[in-house]
Amino acid sequence: MLITAVTAASSMANFFLPVYFKNTLGFSGSEIGLLYALFSVTTILAVVPVGLRNDRSSPRWMIALSLALTAAAALGMAASQRFLVYLGVFLLYGLGLSSFRISTDALMFKSGDAETSGTRWGVFNGFRMVGMGLGTFGAGYFLTRFSFPAGLTLLAGVVAAALVIPPFLAPVKVGFPGLGEYLADLKAPGVLGFMGWLFLFSLHWGAELTCYGLFLNDTLGLSIPGMGWYMGVEFVVVAGTCFWAGPKCDRGMDVRTLAIWGMLLSGVGQVLMCSPDPAVSLFWRGVHGVGDGLILIVMYLGVARLFHPERVGGLNSGVNLVMMLGAFAGSLFFGPLGAALGYDVPLKATGVLVAVLALPLVGRRVRKTPDPPGDPGPPLPAIPESP
Repeated sequence: MLITAVTAASSMANFFLPVYFKNTLGFSGSEIGLLYALFSVTTILAVVPVGLRNDRSSPRWMIALSLALTAAAALGMAASQRFLVYLGVFLLYGLGLSSFRISTDALMFKSGDAETSGTRWGVFNGFRMVGMGLGTFGAGYFLTRFSFPAGLTLLAGVVAAALVIPPFLAPVKVGFPGLGEYLADLKAPGVLGFMGWLFLFSLHWGAELTCYGLFLNDTLGLSIPGMGWYMGVEFVVVAGTCFWAGPKCDRGMDVRTLAIWGMLLSGVGQVLMCSPDPAVSLFWRGVHGVGDGLILIVMYLGVARLFHPERVGGLNSGVNLVMMLGAFAGSLFFGPLGAALGYDVPLKATGVLVAVLALPLVGRRVRKTPDPPGDPGPPLPAIPESP
C-alpha cells in the first residue's frame, strides 16, 4: 500500500514536469536537461550513505525521513517559478524520493523468503507500477482541470499522509559490516559486469526524463489527459509483466533468457514508438514496457542473489549509484539534443543502444554466481562478466 500510494502521487513529476517547465515556466532545453541531470546528482550524493544507514538501522526510519523531505520539497516546487530557486527545491525532492526508493528496497531485500524472491519482486514492482499507472491516469485529468502547482501541493499532502505507515512496518535484522566486506562483495565474479550492463541500460532513462513527455506533447500532439492515458497504459503493461515474470523465475525460468528478451523488447519498442501515429506509437510503447518489466525483475534478482542480506542495503545503493550515473549522463546529453534535433532522436538512439545490450548475453557461457554466505536462495544464472 505504501509503495503504491507514494508512486501514484509522485508519478506526475516523472514525465509531466518537462511540459510545465517548457510551456509555463519558460525553461530552455538545456535548463530542463540540467534540472534532471542534477536530480540524478542528488541520488549520486545520497545513495551510498542512505544505503549504508539502512544496513545499520531499520530501513523504516529512513523511509519516514525520506517521506518528510519529499513532502516539504513538493510544497517548495509548487511555490517556485524562478529557475535557480526551482533548482534548489527540485534537488531536495530528488534526495527525498531517491532515499525513499533505496530504503523501501532495503526493507524488501532484508525481509522475506529467499526461495520465493522472484514472486516477491514481481509483486513489489507490480504494485509500484500499478501506482504509477493510476497516478498518470489521474494526473492527466487533474492537471487539466487545476494546475501543476495544485498537483504538487496534492503530492505533498499524499506523501505527508503516508508518514503514518512507517512505524508499523516490520523491523529487520541489522548489523555493522565493515568496508572490507563491501569491497570483497564488489570484487566477486560477475558483479562489475552486471553493474556496467545496467549503467548502459540506464542511459535511456535520461532520454525519457527530458524528452519523452515533450515528444508526446509536441510531436504526437497529445493533450495532458492524452499523455496520462498513454503513459498509464505502459505502466499497466509493466505491472502485468512483473506479476507474470517474478513467479516464473521461482519456477525455473532462465534469468539470462529473461534479460535477452527484456533488452530486445525494450530497445525495439523504444525505437518504433517514435511513429507519428499515436495508436502505433502506443502499441510499441507497450512492447517497450514489457521489456522494462523483464529487466526490473532481472535487476532485483541480480542484487538479491549476488549480495549478502546483511550488506545488501549498501551494495544495492552501489548498483543504484551506477544506474543514476547513467541517467545523469543521459539527461545532460539528451536534453539539449532533443531540443535541437527533435524529441524523437534521443529516444531512437537509446532504443538502439538498449537492444544492442542483448548481444553480450547471446551464446556465451555465463559464470554462475555462488550463493552469499547464509543465503539459501539459488545462484543467479545470468549475470554477464562484462557489459
